[in-house]
Amino acid sequence: MFILYFGKTLSRNDNYHQVLKADVGQDITMSCIFDENKIEQVSFMRQVTGDILSLGSELFVHQSYIELKRFSSNRLDLKLKSVNQNDSGLYSCMFNDEKLISYLIEIFVLTAISIN
Repeated sequence: MFILYFGKTLSRNDNYHQVLKADVGQDITMSCIFDENKIEQVSFMRQVTGDILSLGSELFVHQSYIELKRFSSNRLDLKLKSVNQNDSGLYSCMFNDEKLISYLIEIFVLTAISIN
């Protein structure tokens, strides 16, 4: 007999960043709120690698599982579809050189536990 753990995406704030938790295969969306009509000065960045993922409404990485969506005149969302463990880490939304919000992404692998 085994028990499978199926978790849900959780989020909480710690003192430094928004923490988002998900299981492998789930989607994660990070939102950035900024001054209206200043989208060209907003970027998403992956801190672990130093990669700039987007600038304004342009996505710099051309990978099918990353999507950038302008939600409103002052909100931009970065969506990671069907995440895996490699997506774990710290992401930031920047306005020029100022950090608006950071997200710590924690990805969990579903594991089977055998009960004798």
